[in-house]
Parts: sequence; structure tokens; C-alpha cells
Amino acid sequence: MKIDKASQIATKTGDKGDSGDYSGNRLSKSDRLFSVLGKIDEASSFIGLATHYVSNPDLVHIQTDLQAIMTLVATDPDDPKRKELTPNKTEDSAWLESCMDNLLAKYPVEPMFFLPGSDTSLGGAYLDMARAITRSAERELVAFIREKHRHDLCQSLTYLNRLSDLLFVYVRTEAQKLG
Repeated sequence: MKIDKASQIATKTGDKGDSGDYSGNRLSKSDRLFSVLGKIDEASSFIGLATHYVSNPDLVHIQTDLQAIMTLVATDPDDPKRKELTPNKTEDSAWLESCMDNLLAKYPVEPMFFLPGSDTSLGGAYLDMARAITRSAERELVAFIREKHRHDLCQSLTYLNRLSDLLFVYVRTEAQKLG
């Protein structure tokens, strides 16, 4: 069914400062759940921007993984629908490491800090933003896991940690390709 009315999007159920998770629970918009989801969404959005300037098909794969993480985070672990969702696996983080190893074999980077956006490409600058936001999302997810006792999300935390490392490598190797 297509959306053909504003009322299908603007439901007005959040006008008083609460919103629903994927399980239908109503929570304050200030709940840490929405902070985690917002940060992951921001990271994915900057990765999406980068896809317009950087030729890298892995970026869309990463965005799909981030969508899956958001679904896991937003679904109550006691919800029967939760069993239908695919959690992150160790292999997902290993794939990110493999991407890093493949790039670093071709384009080794100097062991130093770089100024974000200093690679002179717009795509690289967007990836730098995605990296910084991914680190922030990681911190929010740590707090969420501890506050809500959501240890089912620990592999997602590992994924975000590896992703920020990979984004750093993407930016540095992109700079060398332009170099």
C-alpha cells in the first residue's frame, strides 16, 4: 500500500514527546533508544552521501547492515517478532576486517592522526563525518546495552567498532587514490 496522505506519515502520536519502538511500546523521545537509533541513522546518511562521490559498492552493503542493527535495537527482546530478525554475526565484523586488510595491502597508511576532511575529496569528508558519528553511535550503544541490559546487542557493538575503523581506512585510501 502506497502512502498517499500526510496523515499516514504525520500520525501526530509523537506530538507530546513520546514515540514507539518496533514492538509498539511507547517511550519518551528522550529515551536512550532513540539516541542510539538517531546516531546510527546519521552515520548511514553520511555513508549514503559518500556513495555519490566515492565508487565503493561495499558502502551500500554497510548501510543495509546498519538498518538491520537499528531493527534489532528498536525491537523489544521479549517480542516474538525478535526471533525472526537476523542478529549480527561474528562474520559480519570479520568481513569489515577483511575489507580493511584488502585495502591496506594496496594502500598502507601512515600511523598518525589526520585532520578530518583533509583528504580534499567531498566523498572522503562525508566518510570522515560517518566515522565520527559511528564512534558516537558506538558510545550510545554501549550506554544503551548497560542501561537496558541488552547484551543481545554486543555483536552489533563490535560491528560499529570495526566499522569506524574501516571508515578511517576508506578515507585514508581514498586520499591516496586521488593523490
